[in-house]
Amino acid sequence: MRPHHPWYRAANSSWYVEINGEQNLLGKHPEGISPHRKRKRGDPPPRPPQEIEQAYHRLMAPADRKLPAYETL
Repeated sequence: MRPHHPWYRAANSSWYVEINGEQNLLGKHPEGISPHRKRKRGDPPPRPPQEIEQAYHRLMAPADRKLPAYETL
């Protein structure tokens, strides 16, 4: 099984992650940050912006646990 990781859809400038065959929207790409280019074969996936990465971690965290506040990290 491949690991889950956020991916960028340029058509609507949004970030998604696929879990159990379902595409979950993580959020729109933040303005002011240049969008990612299509990667070449063998390149690692692009690193998402911080807001998207936080949304990804919230989605992947178990429902009964809470992530620490950003300020405490």
